Amino acid sequence: MGFAPVRPGREDWLIKLMEGVEDIPGTALTEGITWGWESYPEYLDAIDSRTFAIDVGSQLPHGAVRAYTMGERGARNEPATADDIAAMSRLVTEAVEAGALGFSTSRTLAHRAMDGEPVPGTFAAEDELFGLGRAMAAGGQAVFELAPQGQRARTSSGRSGNWIGCGG
Repeated sequence: MGFAPVRPGREDWLIKLMEGVEDIPGTALTEGITWGWESYPEYLDAIDSRTFAIDVGSQLPHGAVRAYTMGERGARNEPATADDIAAMSRLVTEAVEAGALGFSTSRTLAHRAMDGEPVPGTFAAEDELFGLGRAMAAGGQAVFELAPQGQRARTSSGRSGNWIGCGG
């Protein structure tokens, strides 16, 4: 989960998504976040403009990418078209080139928004995941993080840990 990319006016939707998954009160997020970005590189610039006592890193969240690219279709976990995957892939490559540590997605039904819906990307088809993995690799070295739906993720894919096909 994360806060970029975000279409202007959709910030509250991302807050409700984060509130549901991470159990962070929406009021704390609403009062604590000063929005000033749309793209992931702009988000990193906003983080970079602040002073922290610790190192901070960020991954590009699949849910935000899907919602940004596909609108309500992405938020409702509808299948991505080839054009959707191409548009999401551009965002993934751009984010990694800008400094994202990687890309994160979730297959677990335990990750739900405040309205009870599974997070965007939960049911993404392999062509979407593989396309985004290739886009991540095109942007440079990064981590593809996947929260699986239990142990069956490994056996159902028929692949070992390098299942995305982009690793070295």
